[in-house]
Amino acid sequence: MKVNVIYDQTINKGQGLSTEQMDAFKKEQLAKAQKEFGTSNIQLQVTETYGRYDVGKDGVTPVITGLRSDSLNLVVSNGTPTNTAGVSYLDPSTRDPVSIVNINDAVSTNLFYPLVTNTTEHELVHQFLGDPYSQRVEGLWGNVQAFIREGVIDTVVKGQSLGISQGSLRQGLEPRRYAVPLNPEANKPKQ
Repeated sequence: MKVNVIYDQTINKGQGLSTEQMDAFKKEQLAKAQKEFGTSNIQLQVTETYGRYDVGKDGVTPVITGLRSDSLNLVVSNGTPTNTAGVSYLDPSTRDPVSIVNINDAVSTNLFYPLVTNTTEHELVHQFLGDPYSQRVEGLWGNVQAFIREGVIDTVVKGQSLGISQGSLRQGLEPRRYAVPLNPEANKPKQ
């Protein structure tokens, strides 16, 4: 499973993440996600790069530099378009999968389940289950569906943290271009 971590160079007055922020993200978010997704037989193959998270002319749409089309892109910044700890979507211009984690609001524990779980794991589960590819329903019913979905996501994250493999993640990953195929034969070169 390819994950391209993009460190936002626009934060901290253009200095990017501090060494302390980067170390905290790697320890509290990334290493924890790598360990716990291993429970579900998902290995995160992480690459790291520097990029930018800017806001488009409409004042809302994220404009991200550093995206890779062969990976799930995980942006580490100090905000998200929804002002939440994390958000996952498809880039509107490239259709590349993107998750943004707000380093200042990211939760590193699953102790507050079912209200909140580890932010990076939570956003990756949204991607693995294909949520950004789904059509969102608007209005009250859409809000109810989103609330229920958040509970499902947190249950998956909590299950992994307890050592329970989450087979639904592997099934959700199967059609994604950034995932290693379930069938080892599919990895062999074609003649």
